[in-house]
Amino acid sequence: MSCQIKGIANISDVVSVKKLLYGDDISKFEYIPRNELPLQNCIISMSSVGDVLTIAWNTKMIIFASRWESQELDEIKNKFHVTWHGEVTNEANEWITSVICLPLISLGKATGPDWTCIAVGYNTGFVRFYTETGALLLEEQIHNESVLGIKCQSFCLSKHAGDAGSSEEVYILYNSGVCILQGFPLFSTLRACRNHLAKVQANCNDLPPVTNLSYKKWAFKNQNITNDLEVIGTTSINSFDHLMTASICGGYNATYRSSAPQHNLVLATGKRPFVGFHYALEGGNAPVLSDVAIAMASKLANAIGTAVPWFRGNSKNATSEVSKSISHESVETMTCRFGLSDIMREGDCIVCSPNKMFSIISDAMGRVILINNKKGIALRMWKGYRNAQCGWIEVTEERDRAIRRNVDKSGRKALLRTALFLVIYAPKKGVIDIWSIQQGPKITTFTASKNGRQVVSIASPLLCF
Repeated sequence: MSCQIKGIANISDVVSVKKLLYGDDISKFEYIPRNELPLQNCIISMSSVGDVLTIAWNTKMIIFASRWESQELDEIKNKFHVTWHGEVTNEANEWITSVICLPLISLGKATGPDWTCIAVGYNTGFVRFYTETGALLLEEQIHNESVLGIKCQSFCLSKHAGDAGSSEEVYILYNSGVCILQGFPLFSTLRACRNHLAKVQANCNDLPPVTNLSYKKWAFKNQNITNDLEVIGTTSINSFDHLMTASICGGYNATYRSSAPQHNLVLATGKRPFVGFHYALEGGNAPVLSDVAIAMASKLANAIGTAVPWFRGNSKNATSEVSKSISHESVETMTCRFGLSDIMREGDCIVCSPNKMFSIISDAMGRVILINNKKGIALRMWKGYRNAQCGWIEVTEERDRAIRRNVDKSGRKALLRTALFLVIYAPKKGVIDIWSIQQGPKITTFTASKNGRQVVSIASPLLCF
């Protein structure tokens, strides 16, 4: 078996890109070769279909679009050209902390994405959505903390029994928790804002659409420092573990449910604990008594105000403001059932596998650790990878080989097997190592630049209705 790395695209005119991105601060990166970008200091994201690339640094952002140049003499004919550049901050002490490209595909279009939305997170807690041309569509301060990162999940059907599948969701990561934006209402709002922007640019008088984002917040209870997290999704507990947990917690006379409840698992890495397994109950928490009391008080005030108009006063505006703040500040606290504790170790980054079974974590001590998400145990550790950037490669079996393997009299359709490989990019060494997970050996090693970045993209475009 042989392995090789192929170039898929180049950035044209790297020197001008450096000037646009760094401006007067370009002298800080004189140690970088002329034909390379200091990507270690940048925030970079590429669309899963490879047509849009975004690079951000401090307050500036550059958007690239790919173009196939058939007249190019070089072997790589796909080039990224600058389509928009500029500053995307509104306040003095505001800077970019995360960027992600969200390709959106409509139901009636199967050849490629309809358009690409660029979500940008800031240290002020704001999240802003832009078009491929840099036009602002929507902005909202979802939380009052700095945005650690923005991740997303595309639609996926369940492949086997017990797998719940996945739906379109966008995750906004914070130190104290995660905010989840459901795909359908978010994409509908973005599409309405995009249509309104097109009408405004065409000098048409049109009312702006309603842009209130609906989201839910999950907060950590026993996580001191959070550097990164992954939303694994719905997990089910078997009856034995459910009854054993109820017996241990409540004793012989413990009250328990007849069936195990569904939970959403969130893996967080940082410090105290190093890795925390946080669970959120499916369906959310019951309403807080204070919220119920405020709702009853507002109804009572409205009823009295109808009979006695002078009693109402400005209670309508007050109750509307209170209800609005409650709807946006309702937080569900997750329970940290267990974790991997190491006082001296601090996790930097976590990347979940495509099948949600494993996660790879890189820490500040130059270690890379493989985690089993379902069992909550560490399976393997690699040493000597300081500032490592990890990813996954999913390889599908060849169809002809699968047919020969499953030839039988029943004529059943051959199932293609898949294999997972771990990719570790070590910028300190300037190498890319590919490993077999769990117990396999190293597959191969490639040399790479020490100033690069490993880009992890979503599996498929997000479905936009």
